Amino acid sequence: MIDFNDFPFDIDDVVEQQRANAVKFHHVYCPLHNKRMILETDGPHGPYYICPIFYCDMKIGAHPNGKPKGRPANYITRNARIEAHKWFDRLYNRASGNDPTLDRDTAYAFLAAAMGISKRECHIANFNKDECDRVIQICKPARSTVAVA
Repeated sequence: MIDFNDFPFDIDDVVEQQRANAVKFHHVYCPLHNKRMILETDGPHGPYYICPIFYCDMKIGAHPNGKPKGRPANYITRNARIEAHKWFDRLYNRASGNDPTLDRDTAYAFLAAAMGISKRECHIANFNKDECDRVIQICKPARSTVAVA
């Protein structure tokens, strides 16, 4: 019989910590095959969901807790999202090498207004390719014309 009193730690604290760090599995479905997607935890950019159909390239990144970052997308849409974020991030991100024109919150408000959607709906990881193309059209010229209020 194991005597847990001999351990140098409290087993209840360990179990509680494991629960806090546990990946919560979310029900994410492939929009093409209506199959529940599989959470892969060791992707090059962190965890992601992938369609279980071997020839399907639908994927979506996930947060460390397993929550999907957006909607599943194919290769073309994923690349469009990357390009859209590249241009959008230049509005507020110092990492772009320029002084940011807007803070992040104001940049999202600007983009939502320009696209005619609510700020809550304005999340590039949920956009399709056409919406990403629109983001690029809005953000390319906006970088040089939007002034700080």
